[in-house]
Amino acid sequence: MKQHLAGIICLLLLAGCTRQEVFTGPDVLILPVSGSVLSPDNPCVTDFAALRDFNPATYSTYREQFDEINRVYAMYQQDVINLGKDPKELLSMELEAKLNQVCTRVKYSVYITVQKNLSPVNGL
Repeated sequence: MKQHLAGIICLLLLAGCTRQEVFTGPDVLILPVSGSVLSPDNPCVTDFAALRDFNPATYSTYREQFDEINRVYAMYQQDVINLGKDPKELLSMELEAKLNQVCTRVKYSVYITVQKNLSPVNGL
């Protein structure tokens, strides 16, 4: 669970900053702390990449939210040695919950954008 969280956070930290050869998606890469590459088929990753093309303004909004999660995660990683068991667990759970929340927002935004784009077809 922690590796998955770390992987997605690393992806979001790197998204838009660099393009790696490991995954040729739109500037999206997941590199967990372990150094292994998380699947680009992760639903949050694919939805976030799609949102970048479908709705750049909304993408920027969620990019900022992911950046804030990354900022808090980076602080957490710096102080993890000094934290007790309970604070570590609580912070880890909170970060994962926030990450899941933003991923759900991204998924919903992609759905709404696709529905709007398909509305002319529905009138045929």
